[in-house]
Amino acid sequence: MFSSSLELATKETITNATEWMNTNIVADGGTNLLLPLKQAIEMVGKTSGASSSS
Repeated sequence: MFSSSLELATKETITNATEWMNTNIVADGGTNLLLPLKQAIEMVGKTSGASSSS
């Protein structure tokens, strides 16, 4: 995992994340995106100042 929390999108963080993805992610057609999507939504919900639009 690149990070267990949200990161600021600085040039350095974007570069590090891109390098991590290029090294650790292999797309082979069997990728299940549901779990990481749920984790991302949960992380965003836990950030301060998060609001929901109804």
